[in-house]
Amino acid sequence: MKGLQISLIASGDGTEVIYHRLEPGIMWGIEPQKGWEALEYLCVLSGELILRSGHETKTIKTGDSFYRAPVVEHHVFEAADTTEFLYVTSRPVFFHYSKVTKE
Repeated sequence: MKGLQISLIASGDGTEVIYHRLEPGIMWGIEPQKGWEALEYLCVLSGELILRSGHETKTIKTGDSFYRAPVVEHHVFEAADTTEFLYVTSRPVFFHYSKVTKE
């Protein structure tokens, strides 16, 4: 996907740490899935994300974090500028996720 760079930083016991770099205007999100009870966490390393969840909009900046366990609603993050963050999940997703982002 143009404007999105990802790489697997670490994995073990089902937990994965995935680096993300989004160009301005690129969106990324998490959503509930039946049977998925994982922890999902992100920490902004640089830049700024605009988070939209339901009727709420807020800004997540460098040093801020966000998590849900499990995810029960859609959360969409839009890069306000070039943004880097770490995404941590307690279940492995990178193999499938990296294929989808290349499409």
